[in-house]
Amino acid sequence: MKVKTLLSLICVFCLCLTGCSFLEDRERVNGLLSNEEDKYSLFITGPLDSITYEILEENDIRNVNTIRTENSLQYVQDQYGVLNIERTPAFVVLNDKKVVYKTYDMEDLFEFLQNNGPTE
Repeated sequence: MKVKTLLSLICVFCLCLTGCSFLEDRERVNGLLSNEEDKYSLFITGPLDSITYEILEENDIRNVNTIRTENSLQYVQDQYGVLNIERTPAFVVLNDKKVVYKTYDMEDLFEFLQNNGPTE
């Protein structure tokens, strides 16, 4: 009987740790969300100057209000595991509620941003 109780407690403990990890990932992603309903937030893993507001404007993209860049793939995988970033460069587009698009190709990113608005 004690073995079953101990195993049950271990299972509950493991589930709690898994749940906490998931919640931490969600909280971190919440920090990347757009703070405007009608604009996107852009999170880039890769070279720090790969995309700037000027580059977006040159490509007729005006629906991004925040650009965050992190150079270290390992840091992103550790801190934002829920994004499932596998390589760099990676481009993640978020609205004010969730991740809406992820790509590893800048041209695909530009096409998405040019053809989709945050409220669509």
